[in-house]
Amino acid sequence: MSSLSLKSHAKVNLFLEVLWKRDDGYHEIESLMQEISLCDNILLEDRLEGITILCPNKEISIPSDHNNLAHKAARLLITKFNIKKGVSITIDKKIPVGAGLGGGSSNAASVLKGLNQLWNIGLKNRQLQELGAEIGSDVPFFINGKTALVKGRGVKIHTWITVPKTWIILAVPNISVSTKWAYGRLDRELTKNINSARLPTLEKLQFKGIVDNLFNRLEGVVLKEYPIIETVKEKMTACGARGALMSGTGSAVFGIASSKNKAYKIAEKISNDLKSEVVCYVTSSC
Repeated sequence: MSSLSLKSHAKVNLFLEVLWKRDDGYHEIESLMQEISLCDNILLEDRLEGITILCPNKEISIPSDHNNLAHKAARLLITKFNIKKGVSITIDKKIPVGAGLGGGSSNAASVLKGLNQLWNIGLKNRQLQELGAEIGSDVPFFINGKTALVKGRGVKIHTWITVPKTWIILAVPNISVSTKWAYGRLDRELTKNINSARLPTLEKLQFKGIVDNLFNRLEGVVLKEYPIIETVKEKMTACGARGALMSGTGSAVFGIASSKNKAYKIAEKISNDLKSEVVCYVTSSC
């Protein structure tokens, strides 16, 4: 049996502006996305037919059917390229579910890349990104990962940006925020003709530039409904993070640290202060 193991990384949004709702139902965005070292482990194994999703982490609940984006990715390749076999997909989850860290989209991108290799389909990255766009808005970013300016509905990927290695503290409250709900609430705000935030020149963004330009348009609506996220943000900076921001639609909050040692100290302090309310991780930019 042929098999392939892959790492499926999470992301944070260093900057996220939502400009307007498009006619196709998606939102026009401008986001600086950063792939981070926190990752799921994925094992792809050939099978005669069908698609199975397995998750050895019994305490984590993920869909095992067509509602899982990894399943959709495999089905898309099988259908488009008339593949006469199936695949077993084992996802060892490390990325918190429903936290705005892109775990499901990353899994889908990893399956596209992995099966492209395992089944010798021969697609280039740009073609994989186009297929990813059929699955979800964040999937195209994860084909290349690293650092990218993402525009449109999430499928215009600009990868000419470089950032220094950055240590990041993640604090994930024990809540899940619905992406559909968050964008629905934001739609009401977008009718008020708010002033759009804009990123500075991005060719080579230094540490201070990252910290000074952290921004997430969705924070305004999400924090009103989930005050724990604002509490975590405030705790993050009070413990010494140089900047803190909610990632995506939440609930994860990330902080930027000046060093690995500082990051671990901040994570320990937050864990001690907020105890069972959050789970903390130390990670870094990829």
